Amino acid sequence: MEVSDTSSESCSAAGPWSDTECLERLTGCFTSLQSSSCPRQRVAELASAVHSAASRAEAGEYCHGNELRRLSLTLVEKMVSSLAARSSTAQLASYCEELTRLLFGRMDLMCPIVDSFRSPDQIVSHLATKAASSYVSHQLHTSGTVSQAWLQACQHAFLTSDPSSELDACLWSLTSVLKKLLKGSHPDLAVKLLEMFDTSVCVVCSRFLPLEQESVPMMEHRHWSTTFCTLLNLLEALAASAALCTSDVCLQSQRLTHVHASSLLTTVTRCSQYRVKKPALLLLKRVLLQKPGEEWLSGGVRNARRSQDVQLLAQSVLRAVTAGWLQGLEVRTGSFFGGTCQSLEQKKDYVILRAVSVVLLKAAEVHIEAGAPSGSPGVAPVLETLQTLWHFLRQQGVEMQEVGHSCCFLTLLFVEQDDDLMEAAASLLSIFLHCRTSIGPGSGEGRDACESGCNPHCHFLLLLQSISYDHSILLDFLISMETCFLEYFVRYLKYLLSDRQGFTQACRKMIPQVDSPTRTRPVVKMAATSYKQTGGVDPGIRLVEYDSSEESDAEVMEVSQGSSPVSCRTLARTVDCLWQLREVVTRLHAKNLFPYNPTSLLRLLTENKQENVSPAQREGACG
Repeated sequence: MEVSDTSSESCSAAGPWSDTECLERLTGCFTSLQSSSCPRQRVAELASAVHSAASRAEAGEYCHGNELRRLSLTLVEKMVSSLAARSSTAQLASYCEELTRLLFGRMDLMCPIVDSFRSPDQIVSHLATKAASSYVSHQLHTSGTVSQAWLQACQHAFLTSDPSSELDACLWSLTSVLKKLLKGSHPDLAVKLLEMFDTSVCVVCSRFLPLEQESVPMMEHRHWSTTFCTLLNLLEALAASAALCTSDVCLQSQRLTHVHASSLLTTVTRCSQYRVKKPALLLLKRVLLQKPGEEWLSGGVRNARRSQDVQLLAQSVLRAVTAGWLQGLEVRTGSFFGGTCQSLEQKKDYVILRAVSVVLLKAAEVHIEAGAPSGSPGVAPVLETLQTLWHFLRQQGVEMQEVGHSCCFLTLLFVEQDDDLMEAAASLLSIFLHCRTSIGPGSGEGRDACESGCNPHCHFLLLLQSISYDHSILLDFLISMETCFLEYFVRYLKYLLSDRQGFTQACRKMIPQVDSPTRTRPVVKMAATSYKQTGGVDPGIRLVEYDSSEESDAEVMEVSQGSSPVSCRTLARTVDCLWQLREVVTRLHAKNLFPYNPTSLLRLLTENKQENVSPAQREGACG
């Protein structure tokens, strides 16, 4: 950019100190900032040294010139960050404010900083990006404006650059500023920022993810994968900004993941680099679940509205599956710290398998709830998608072992990840409730629900089996804000009231089987501490004595052609587990220790207890 080049030349005058003196004084200044004390140098002298060091021409990696650039950029980022955090003393804050005004005002420090975006020294480039991002974020908070040098440099890179370190720096910088605004609960400022970049961001996304394509362009470029992964981070931040925005108007840039979903799916199958496939697929999962940014936003994002954009994304997924997308998806063996380990068992990457499963199940749920009336021809593609998914999982080595039908994939695949487990269970329940005239209820009328992998009774019983019927784990799920278990549990209990016969027959499929004493219960360890993450209950209060939960023989699902073995114990233990859950929730609610009003939930638990433990019902299960 012309503005950056001319300004950089005008700002490159040598400072008043030698390189050694400058390095010593900048180091001393940084040490002072670290200890929250004012530097000894006058503001004007320090500003001159910082500007001189940041404007140095490229030098050898271990030359004083590069050391000075790195130190000055680190100092600027530290100084601006301390202002934004308001963690300094009044004297130090005043010093830093005056220094910042001088550097980014009359001395125009942003010009040499953005010029450093294209530095071949990756450390210099990254430190320059962090310094620029910190200042732009601070500037937006204090004045509602952004540096024109930074704005023009990023826009120019988005509109013209091929994959490169300069484009990476601009993408990273915009993503960093956007995340800071969203984490600081400033969605309005985020929208104001994105309005400046709406066109240029759409352009760079269209170059990497064209809407109509037979192959992904630029994929052979040696720098493509790095730039593409940086773009994926920006796409997630854009989606999170849309979910948090209070305005009804959505910018085109905030819809990019939904609009370009087909291209993302194509990239997942056609790109040979696994480090690109995985984050692209995980991005699709988070956006489809309406939880973009959940890893860096406090509390995550949960937009309950079924927007047209989510429906558009779901349609793209289902069309891709119909066209054979799963057949082209590569799933490698599990990854380990330090690289890929060729283990003896050669287990596939379950992170990818879970992500694929959640994406397909959620897409099917969104599609069928949005437009396909119950019993209409529109449900057929959904059921075909389910069968395609179960077939894909078998191909990838998800073994059925002793279990007899597709309902068991739920716990086999998700037993180590309770948030995905609940999302998958909730989607399957929604699909079943909408398609029950085609699938058939759990009692076996019409098409068998188990053949479609959609029997909600099987799913719930297998969930209880995986946690050894421990009501305290269900309590943790109810209190946790990290899963959708409450929504799923209430819907299932309502359905259970209407299909006691189906529940009884599902219990008949459970047979006791003594398992190895070394068998582990991974869900227990994850769920047992989940309530500590919530704000509704004091983490110091121990809600339940976990050691008192009953250890039991493992049970597995078994389907036979004739009469199934009867498990009276399964029904009794299930009912007992739910009743114990009701009692502990009642006690906590009475002491104001439960984080929300559980009255409706308690009523459902009571009604199910009354319906399922009558002598006739228990004899039916045991006869």
